[in-house]
Amino acid sequence: MLETLFADLQDRLAAAVPDLKYVDFNWGQMDDEQPPVKFPCALFDLRACNFTDKGNGEQVGIADIEIAVFDLNTTNSSAAAPANQKATAMRALLLCNAIQSALHKWAKQPEAANPYGQLTRISVTRLRRRDRIRQYNIVYRVQLNDVSGDHPLPTVKFGIV
Repeated sequence: MLETLFADLQDRLAAAVPDLKYVDFNWGQMDDEQPPVKFPCALFDLRACNFTDKGNGEQVGIADIEIAVFDLNTTNSSAAAPANQKATAMRALLLCNAIQSALHKWAKQPEAANPYGQLTRISVTRLRRRDRIRQYNIVYRVQLNDVSGDHPLPTVKFGIV
């Protein structure tokens, strides 16, 4: 279920936000001194998921998916800076808007066949870094439907051996 969501999410971001040069799972790429990514990029991962039982082994989960948007800040954005430099400095915010347009209320169609519902943005946070990389974390909430525990009861046969 999460693997389906993450594969679909990666495809959606790559197709709907072509200005992103790198879209991947967040496995710590940005912890390196020289991150193995192209900028701007988006890295996503599960933040948390809480499940409740529906019965018959089925569960419904409410998951928070975090998408971290990174852009290398290479220009001055002061009031005296040229307009093109200011636009470049705003690129990370514009990417957050593009990601919101691509993902809010999105679910891969047909929705009835999906193990997840529509994504809904619940927060955006700016993280301060010591390098020249600008980072915004966007959190989306999504309902997951897990039927992996829905197993038929084992058949027990009684007989004389």
